[in-house]
Amino acid sequence: MTTSVNSSVNCLFNKGWSLFETGDYYQAHVTWEHIWKTGGEDVRKNIKGFIQLSGGVIKSSHGHIQAAEYLFSRAQDNLKNSRGLSSVKLTDLLVKKIQKVLENRNQISAVSKTAYFIH
Repeated sequence: MTTSVNSSVNCLFNKGWSLFETGDYYQAHVTWEHIWKTGGEDVRKNIKGFIQLSGGVIKSSHGHIQAAEYLFSRAQDNLKNSRGLSSVKLTDLLVKKIQKVLENRNQISAVSKTAYFIH
């Protein structure tokens, strides 16, 4: 991966994270999917969990609890192995928060209405 591609990927990742933090989960998802579509194997491996996380929040907002639960579970697994786009501290925090959501299925429907994954 060249420096310009790396810089571009990091810029897009940060844009997606900013969107996610403000509750614009759909645009975060679209931004991260752009990274997926244009990135190499390493980039795809590292962005996959974030795409699944945003997809899970979107599914929960539509009341698709089973689909959200599946995506959160996949996101958790992929974020555990994700390094390079975000800090280890952020991914570890997200993995722990996803685990709490999965342990209490009733929380899944409320995830999209709160800033649960942000703080």
